Amino acid sequence: MALYVPTSVLGELSAICFEGRKHSVDDLYKIVNLLNRCDVKFRHPNRVVAEICCSLYSDAWRDDRMKPTDLVHLGYALAYEVDYFITSDRVLNEYRIPEEFKLKVLTPEEAIKQFQ
Repeated sequence: MALYVPTSVLGELSAICFEGRKHSVDDLYKIVNLLNRCDVKFRHPNRVVAEICCSLYSDAWRDDRMKPTDLVHLGYALAYEVDYFITSDRVLNEYRIPEEFKLKVLTPEEAIKQFQ
């Protein structure tokens, strides 16, 4: 099993740590070290990611409770056809994934149970 993270997540983590309200740059270093130890693979933007992200903003799939960054993270997962999307975000856990995608959204706790 491999763990994939979109570069958008790394960007969001960096912004949160640099803003310094809840987390610091030292926290960012800890996250980077953890990602390195876990041998995380990164997913980069491409045309398919852009198209799916735009589709998620369409009236058919938009959920106004979701933040734009969440839609982008979800767009990466759908574009790269990953099996699981792990998130602690309650809204993302309730989001109705288009049926043509086989993506299963899990909380971290559900993922730990499933992959132990």
